Amino acid sequence: MLIEDFVISKLNSFEAVVSWTSANVTDVSWIYSDGGLARGPLYLETLERKMTIPFVENVTKAIEVHDFLTGSTVTPTIEIMPNITPTITWKSVQDAARYKVFHTPFGGSEELIYNRLAEEDKLDYLIVLRTDLPVGWNFFRVESVDEFGNESVRSNWNFLVFDLPAPADDLAIVDGSGAGLFDIAIT
Repeated sequence: MLIEDFVISKLNSFEAVVSWTSANVTDVSWIYSDGGLARGPLYLETLERKMTIPFVENVTKAIEVHDFLTGSTVTPTIEIMPNITPTITWKSVQDAARYKVFHTPFGGSEELIYNRLAEEDKLDYLIVLRTDLPVGWNFFRVESVDEFGNESVRSNWNFLVFDLPAPADDLAIVDGSGAGLFDIAIT
């Protein structure tokens, strides 16, 4: 059963708490995020349920919570979202004074997209990329710069952007074989 009444509360920059009320104490819970399994199966043995999930600050996510009776067939996620907000993460370097991130679209010119001072005692860095990346291959690299201006490449990434398919011309939806089920056909 899809739980439509749940609450998401920010815990920190990388996590959130999902809270909901289950219909039965013995229900098994599954939490999906952007079409992928975030947590589950969860045997929480209570009606009032809470679970911490990965949740990057300022990033849109499609969250689904499903509860099923023990032993029932688990249905797949309903919402499958394309990855339109890629993220880049890297580990800090002991002597880094600043970090730079460069972007190069396939066949294009390199552009500086991030240039910030290194933060003391910060071990991991994460940036969310803009969503208007051109279709095709996009290349990223992170440089660390020490206090004397010496640069060294920390990491390189390749990211492939697909153009979304055109919407269906004719979509037919009819009652399915049971309550709450529908048959969907694209003609």
